[in-house]
This record gives sequence, structure tokens and C-alpha cells, in this order.
Amino acid sequence: MNHIKSFQVKKIKDRLKLVKTLQNEKPIDAIKMIRRGFYDTYLECAEQKKVTEHKEVLKETLNELEASAKRFDTVSTFLTFIENMKKKHEELQNINKAEKKDALSLMTIHRSKGLEFPVVFLIGACEGNLPHSSALDVEKLKDRNKFSNGKDVFEDAIEEERRLAYVAITRAEEELYISSPAFYQGEKRDISRFIVGAFQKDVVKSNKASPNKQSLKQKKKVKAWICTSQECIAWQRIEEGELGGKLCPLCHSRMDVGIKEI
Repeated sequence: MNHIKSFQVKKIKDRLKLVKTLQNEKPIDAIKMIRRGFYDTYLECAEQKKVTEHKEVLKETLNELEASAKRFDTVSTFLTFIENMKKKHEELQNINKAEKKDALSLMTIHRSKGLEFPVVFLIGACEGNLPHSSALDVEKLKDRNKFSNGKDVFEDAIEEERRLAYVAITRAEEELYISSPAFYQGEKRDISRFIVGAFQKDVVKSNKASPNKQSLKQKKKVKAWICTSQECIAWQRIEEGELGGKLCPLCHSRMDVGIKEI
């Protein structure tokens, strides 16, 4: 390390020392120690301590890594999982190159523009993901002008996210399934305001000062097909003229007529 400065050598040695202490830690603890040890400090010092979309995306990626690591007890098992995922990714790339394939197409909403599919699964439709956290916190970003040059940058950012949700929904030709996780990146999340707004008319406009909060009027009951499997939570509204004998689209168990409160 003769070609670098002495303070850089010290930083590298400190980090190597930290990494060597991690082999007996749980993956989640190891990642947190690396973040506390130097990475979060690096992020805050970078870009003149400005809050930018790029920095927020990096933090989101680290949160995803922590959420994934929670399932594993040792670093070695977590690394094995990562290697297996890399192999599966390579296999999927080979499938994509084949002329005839029986597989799902997994893509971002941006990538899906201009395409249509018989069945579409829109996953992760929750606050902080759709709309994205960068849009919800746009007024805190130093590079917020990239979202809008107008007076109300928050509304402009939310409208751009709304258009993105519209793109996702309109990719479906016949069937559309939307899922919203109760927890995302280790935190409890509300259903996306775009989904709530589209399927429930009694939505009170959320307060701009607290964009994650939505006030809903009194709930109502609807007739629905409800899965009979105790392990499955799937249900669907009963469409006019639908007959009995319906099977659950998720677990293929029988569905019975019931009541759901929304």
C-alpha cells in the first residue's frame, strides 16, 4: 500500500480488522456493524452531506440487504444463499434466450412500458415503494429540481408516481393481481394510495404534512369468494353473473361465498 497516504492505510487496516471479527456474527448483525463502522459515515460525508435521490437509493438497498439477512443464522449460509440466487439468475438469462419458454417475465414498471401480458402481478404496492420514498420525501432532496421545476414539487412527484402505477395496471390484458406487503424493509407499510384511491371511493385526501397517513371513512361489507384453506388469505369480489365452483387463484383450494369488510 505504498502508493496511498498514511491515513488511508490506517482506514483500510481498521476495516480489515472489523471484517475479521464478523465471521461468528449473525448476518444481520454483521451488516449493521459494517454500516455503523464506516459505510453510513461515508454516505453522509459524500456529496457534501446533501440529501440526494442517489444516496437515498443506496440506503434503501442496504435496508433490503438487512431485511434479507434476518432469515439466516450464519454468514456462510447467507453467502451460500446469495451464490444460489446468482446461479438461478444465470439460468433465467439462458431461458430468456430460448425461442420457446414457459416462464414468468419479471421486470420493473419502467421496463414494461409498451408491453402487454394476459396476466399481470403487481407486487409491492405500498407506501414508500409506490409511490417511492424519494417522491414522498422529495422536498428534502437537494436534487429535487429533477422531479419538477414548478412551485409544488411534492404534487408533481406524486403525479409522476401515479402515472407509473397506471402504466403497471394497464399492462394486464385479462387478469390483474395486486399485492401490498404489510411490512417492507422491516417497517409496517400502508397500502399504496393509488390502489386505495382506485378501489375505494371514500378516501379522504391525505395531509401533505404526513403523506403516509390516509383517513378513510367508515368501512363497508361486500360479498366475496373466500378461500377455504386455513393457510391462505386470498379472496375476490363476486362479479355479477359468476357461478359457483370457483378455485382459489393462489392455492387452488375451493372458494366459498362470504362477506369481506373493506
